[in-house]
Amino acid sequence: MKGVVNKGAWKKVERKVADLLRGKRNPLSGKASLHTAGDVIHPFFYVEVKHRKRLAVYTMWDEAREQAKKEKKCPLLVIKMRGRHGELVMLRLQDFIRLIREEYLKGEVDWNALNAGEE
Repeated sequence: MKGVVNKGAWKKVERKVADLLRGKRNPLSGKASLHTAGDVIHPFFYVEVKHRKRLAVYTMWDEAREQAKKEKKCPLLVIKMRGRHGELVMLRLQDFIRLIREEYLKGEVDWNALNAGEE
């Protein structure tokens, strides 16, 4: 399959993401799983991990990252596709983890109010 990396590499990335999110890698992701179809078993997030040789969004990300570096800011990329409702946010995983942990520790995250899938 063009653009897909070897099996060991994507499993390693799934384990890394699971560890950072304090979840557990799902060895049977997809419909065979008893927990979740996602790649990581987590109480709050449905997690899909994509590890590819090329992703077009990285061109946009690199531009945002370079500008953020010049301005000494954290890069955040918001993506909107014409004809689709809602926007997507791209943020480095380390920055996301830091933000989530800070909010969680302050007790200001209402996890029940988060509705994944609604736009």
